[in-house]
Parts: sequence; structure tokens; C-alpha cells
Amino acid sequence: WLHAGFLESAPASKMSKSRPSSAIFVHDSKEEIKKKISSAYCKPKDISNNPVLEYCKEIIFRSSKEFKVERPAKFGGDLFFHNYETLEDSFKSGSLHPQDLKNAAADHLDLLIKPIRDHFENNKKANSLYEFVKSQNITTYKNYMILQMSTKVITNLLEMKLVFGVVCSFFPLS
Repeated sequence: WLHAGFLESAPASKMSKSRPSSAIFVHDSKEEIKKKISSAYCKPKDISNNPVLEYCKEIIFRSSKEFKVERPAKFGGDLFFHNYETLEDSFKSGSLHPQDLKNAAADHLDLLIKPIRDHFENNKKANSLYEFVKSQNITTYKNYMILQMSTKVITNLLEMKLVFGVVCSFFPLS
């Protein structure tokens, strides 16, 4: 799962694996990612407690040198950001609409997650682990820790040379 602050409709609600709708998982489809990001708290011009900006700062800009926001010409056309500070300034000034930010963030997150998701869906050994992880109904922190400590999961992760947690980078799979 990806953790970057909050992903709820109110700023006081923290992101949690125990609420699957408030976290992005590596097995989420593009549509699921878009739906979760679209429902995230993102008040216009408000840069505090903004989960979408947090994803941009902590995940997207750490893995990409450019953040493209696609929008129709009648709304000002596409925007390109080469660092987080200019993105934040644009959002704070109101020249970047929350929905445009959400759409771009969802697209960029999917680009990061897609290779991982594809590997788990297409590699037979990885798919077995993928299906196991997807089938787990993680409803409490305790259950999550039990799952994380599972010998089968840890053994398979080590064999596939994957690093989980915040999915910003991963080792090439052989």
C-alpha cells in the first residue's frame, strides 16, 4: 500500500490499511486508484492536510522529474511542473483546480504502480503471492502485522527481490 498522509473526505481522518477505501494498494486497478484519489480531501487553495499534494511531494516528485496536468485548452491547457514547490504554489494561488490535480495525481500514481501490478498478474510465482495478498481482509493493525510477519509472505518477497512499504522504488526483477 502507499501511505502519504490522508485519503479521506475530512482532514482529520488519517489514511489506514484497515479502511481499504482510504489507502492505495499495489494491486489496485487504474479505476480504483482514480476513484480513491477523486474522493480524497482536496479543498481549493488549501495546502495543509492535503493528501493529494502529499502524494505528489512524497511519491511522484521522488520518482519523476516532471508532473504533467492535462486539461482542456478552455481551462488553460496542460501544465508542467518540474518541482513540488511550483506545483504547491500553483495550487495555493488557485491556478490549479483540485480536480485537475486529482486527475493528474491518479494518472501518475498508476504509472508507478502498473509495472508492479503487471508483474504480480503475469508472473506465475508472483501471481500466487498476489492472489494471497489480495485475498487477505486486513481490518486491523494487528491483522496487518500478522500478515507482514507471515513466513510465506516474507520468503516469497525475498525470493522475488521486492521491497514493499512506500512503493517509490524497487529492484529489477529477474
